Amino acid sequence: MNMLLGAKSKALNPEALHGSLKTNKVGWGIVARDWKGKLVATWACPSFTCSAPILEEALAIRTAMVKAALEGWGRIIIESDCKAVIDRILKDMDNVVISTALQDIKLLKHNFEECCFSFVRRKFNSVSHKSAKFALNLGSVVDLVFQFGCLIVLKQTLRSSCSRMCNLVLMNEMLPF
Repeated sequence: MNMLLGAKSKALNPEALHGSLKTNKVGWGIVARDWKGKLVATWACPSFTCSAPILEEALAIRTAMVKAALEGWGRIIIESDCKAVIDRILKDMDNVVISTALQDIKLLKHNFEECCFSFVRRKFNSVSHKSAKFALNLGSVVDLVFQFGCLIVLKQTLRSSCSRMCNLVLMNEMLPF
């Protein structure tokens, strides 16, 4: 984890993954770790409005920021493997495809005491990639929250044929906790 913000900070790794062209679906995976690198929360978010990959990555970052604000986290660093979006955020460059999402990200920054953005290699985003892949099979958002090293909250409303236990087993296989 990047130690840029120090103690009490959270690192969020968002990821967007496109499903098949038939489903017109995208999965967003977001993983949050504390300043020591310990897993704090993860979200698997399905989206049913499949757009350009760069836009989906920007929307995943925006969603991560919204989740962090809702959690009340004051110091965050967004670590994304989408260099094109991170560069546009850091250099304040506009892009017609993602301009609305970029504007939202700029506005959301004001909800935090500190908010930084960093590019990370894809291999460091593997858990969020797995969450995004899992989200492709969901009908609604799954929130997992960790405390004292244990899973304590699971909120889900699934509209799939798979039973709740099946989805829990899938998440246990995919996430290293």
